[in-house]
Amino acid sequence: MSSTNTIISSITIYVGFPIFLSGTLGNIVNVHLLWRNRHNPCAFILIISSLINCIVLFYGLFTRILSTGFHLDWSTTNRTWCKTRAVLTQSGFLISITCICLASIDRFFVSFRQEKYRRLSRLSIAIVSVIITIISCVLICIPYLFYVDLIGRQRESFQKQLTSMMLIQIPIIILSTLPYVIYTEYTILTVKL
Repeated sequence: MSSTNTIISSITIYVGFPIFLSGTLGNIVNVHLLWRNRHNPCAFILIISSLINCIVLFYGLFTRILSTGFHLDWSTTNRTWCKTRAVLTQSGFLISITCICLASIDRFFVSFRQEKYRRLSRLSIAIVSVIITIISCVLICIPYLFYVDLIGRQRESFQKQLTSMMLIQIPIIILSTLPYVIYTEYTILTVKL
């Protein structure tokens, strides 16, 4: 069991940390490059997506690296942090994906020949759609504030103990009833002969 924990911890540190660093660096570069064209609707949406991705990387991946790799888990001691992390991570994923879809829709409108469709690619529409996206994604994730809660170490220990007891009892029950099942099957098969 401890070797599995060691492997998981090593993978989290050695794979997660480079992903965190490269993702954060890539998002910062995206924001820097797109900032000059921030009045372009597509660039604005991609800037928002990159900023949200930085938040998701910090709250989702970096805190997981700290908890799994270095045993610094704030979510087991602070109820507010636990709930905030769940909401920000989940809503951040949704916002980021939706922003990519909105940027694609904007590029779709720009590529039309008719001007009435090209006019739909405006910064004001992009701002409104991003605001609606953020509000709706946060509202979708509101249940995390109510249903995500801390599990105390005593309760966690109790759950592990119950699981261990069940894993011991199940094979004992199967092995103890197996002779009866075999005898019953044998009886049923031989009666028909």
